[in-house]
Amino acid sequence: MDSLWPAIETLIPSIGILGLFYLILRHIMEGDRRERVAQAQWEREHDLMKGAVAPGEEEARLQNAHLPKAAPGTMSSRATTPPE
Repeated sequence: MDSLWPAIETLIPSIGILGLFYLILRHIMEGDRRERVAQAQWEREHDLMKGAVAPGEEEARLQNAHLPKAAPGTMSSRATTPPE
């Protein structure tokens, strides 16, 4: 039992650093998510001002904005491409 406390005391700084690292990474990821949302909103506003996107298309883009883009070679990308 006497050897347990020194082992715990040596782990406390590592646990503290791990907690700090987790908090920092969580804030970085949240900031990145907010920045991506703001960038997408800015791009939508400028597309609408230029007239590059019709208002009906804008509504569809907003509804599907949370969906990931299909990577080449995936099932979802094959479904949208016409057969050869």
